[in-house]
Amino acid sequence: MPTGRRDAFLDQLRATFLVEAREHLHVLSSTMLELEREASGADAAAGIERAFRSVHSLKGAAHAVELGSVELLCQSLEDVLAALRDGRLAASAAILDLIQPAIDAVSVLVEAVAGPLPAIAGLPDVPALRQALRVCLADVRQADLRSAAAEAVAQLSAGTEPARAEAEATASAAVARDSVAVREPAAADESAPPADGWVRVPLGSLEAHLHDAEALQSARMAARQRVRELDEFAGRLADWQHRLGRQAGADGLAAAGLLVQQASLAARHARSDFEALSRVVDAIQSRARHLLYLPFGVLSRPLPRVVRDLARKQGKAADLWVDGDEVEIDRRIVDRLRDPLLHLLRNAVDHGVEPPEARAARGKPARAALRLTAAIGEDHRLRVIVADDGTGIDTAAVRRRLVAAGRVAEREAGRLADAEVLSHVFDSGLSTRDAVTALSGRGLGLAIVRDAVSRLDGEITVESVPGQGTTFRLTLPLSLSADRGIVVRVANRLLLVPSRSALTVGLASGVAVRSVEGFTTVQVGERVLPFADLGRALGLAGGSDGGNGAGGHAAAAYIVVGGESAMAALAVDDVLGEQEVVVKPMPAPLVGLPFIDGIAVMGAGVVVPIIGVSALLRAAHRLSAVSPRPSAPGSPPLRRRTILVAEDSITSRLLLKAILESAGHEVRTAVDGCDAYQQLLTGQFAMLVSDVDMPHLDGCALTAQIRAHPQLGGLPVVLVTARESPQDRVRGIEAGANAYLGKRSFDQGELLRIVGALL
Repeated sequence: MPTGRRDAFLDQLRATFLVEAREHLHVLSSTMLELEREASGADAAAGIERAFRSVHSLKGAAHAVELGSVELLCQSLEDVLAALRDGRLAASAAILDLIQPAIDAVSVLVEAVAGPLPAIAGLPDVPALRQALRVCLADVRQADLRSAAAEAVAQLSAGTEPARAEAEATASAAVARDSVAVREPAAADESAPPADGWVRVPLGSLEAHLHDAEALQSARMAARQRVRELDEFAGRLADWQHRLGRQAGADGLAAAGLLVQQASLAARHARSDFEALSRVVDAIQSRARHLLYLPFGVLSRPLPRVVRDLARKQGKAADLWVDGDEVEIDRRIVDRLRDPLLHLLRNAVDHGVEPPEARAARGKPARAALRLTAAIGEDHRLRVIVADDGTGIDTAAVRRRLVAAGRVAEREAGRLADAEVLSHVFDSGLSTRDAVTALSGRGLGLAIVRDAVSRLDGEITVESVPGQGTTFRLTLPLSLSADRGIVVRVANRLLLVPSRSALTVGLASGVAVRSVEGFTTVQVGERVLPFADLGRALGLAGGSDGGNGAGGHAAAAYIVVGGESAMAALAVDDVLGEQEVVVKPMPAPLVGLPFIDGIAVMGAGVVVPIIGVSALLRAAHRLSAVSPRPSAPGSPPLRRRTILVAEDSITSRLLLKAILESAGHEVRTAVDGCDAYQQLLTGQFAMLVSDVDMPHLDGCALTAQIRAHPQLGGLPVVLVTARESPQDRVRGIEAGANAYLGKRSFDQGELLRIVGALL
């Protein structure tokens, strides 16, 4: 085979090998965890046999794709597993601790097939790992040699020539076994799917197939629109014929009747074609989506090992038990859910799980039990539960942190119910840890989880019982594809509220709007809800004012949104009805816009923004705050002194906060530009002090958005950044910054002077 063709074939073969190898490595890792959990008897023997077969198959596959390092390391692992299987080696903790790094090394070598490894990972020391495995087999081999030698001596003492020859062969075999282990291939796994029942297809091809199927959805919605137009046209013709009467004579009426007949027939045929097309599109979409559906187990399989390793590093013992591996969800949900679950599990190990001696003192098993459960609810949404049997959340500590951070007054903190206190664990910058560790203490983990769940149009709630444990409940969609939504009009713009988040709609004139403790509320049924102006929340000029007559124009309608944990009413200009739409991700330049989750394509090809309901619910109380009345003519302007500091570096953020507070200013903080913009929309601030280089929305773009906002446009903005070139300064000033300070030549006196001049 020519070199070029051979290399291309080897690349294809290695791509297939990568999928197979990952499956074998999962079997190996899960088996080691089972053995660590003190599996015994038949269970342990069956697990070791599975692991042995996987290593053997992996060794052969590595040989086929010319991965010598993987093959050699698998050979050494196979020797150890064979000794465990045959009972010549005990499955002690020391042996298992020796096997696991070798499995990790094989995993690293396998993943190197997919692409270059990160510099921090590097390649494992295969010779050192093989030597360590050989050392653990030294006693076994010596025992084998002693047994073989004893057998040889016994045969030699028999004195016959055939016996001597057999003894020599036995001794030679023992020596050979000590130098090279040669094993017969294990029997094929009868439970494995037949080779002719599976086809491996590149993921990119499947995704392209799904995108094509979603494009058909747009075509179907356009066809429905054409059917409606034909129906309307046929109706107008019939009305015209009726009004024409006998004025046109017999020939005219006959011609008009024929025209009406033809239009009605065309409309019926179009409707029939649409229904046929709809059935085909539904089938194609369903199959295409399920091609990209993955079992939850793809996400959950590595997690028991992660929990075990995290716990051991802290001197703890913990097992993760998983239910619902078979539940199938959209691969895009799987990809975006991985990091939130890791954060929750790390949080559980670090904050919740006690050391073994502390658990024993409380009458608990030494090994903590974490549970991860996935199921599909009656509303066809995914339910994910992460629970632990640890100490639970210290609500008193959370109250103290809320007071210390200035988020709740001390007298109010004592009146908060525990459930309300627990809801604050998702606040950015809030942690009950006094010191920062490798796993926690920064107060960002649960905020990251909430934001990730919100971007998936999901909800997260928390429950905790002191001394018994904590439970996080996530509710998420099963797919990110076609959907339905309520179309609303705000400030002459169309917006879409996902149907699954819309509970009811109504006319604003039909509800009583009241101000309760400084917040605008409405009573819908038996519930009193925050009443927020959707247009004002999105920074749209001309939005309704919530119907309180304080300015602008009264809301014509409202829509109640929410779920299990929170509800709110949103004031809108009009509710246009429910539509089937195709959901698309936000284009790169628009990612990070507050309260916008994506875009939707409607039947006529109209593109509308999708409202991020979860983010709106979190800000509902702030958004429903009654706006202050304008000052009377001639009265001095209101002097607000609360400053918002936006900085993604925790060190720089704390430094700026300390400097400004030392000068008597009240300071709030934001972890990036997107967080800052949301706080500016929903709070009252006298100034923004911001970094430039931040994720999601940088300081210059944030400043430009502020200047374009009708209410925020006059807010003073000071940029403090490491970018100090003349070009960077020009960019900052052109964006609308009032001042631009460099971090390298930073002078806190200069900062305070500028702040004082601008306030």
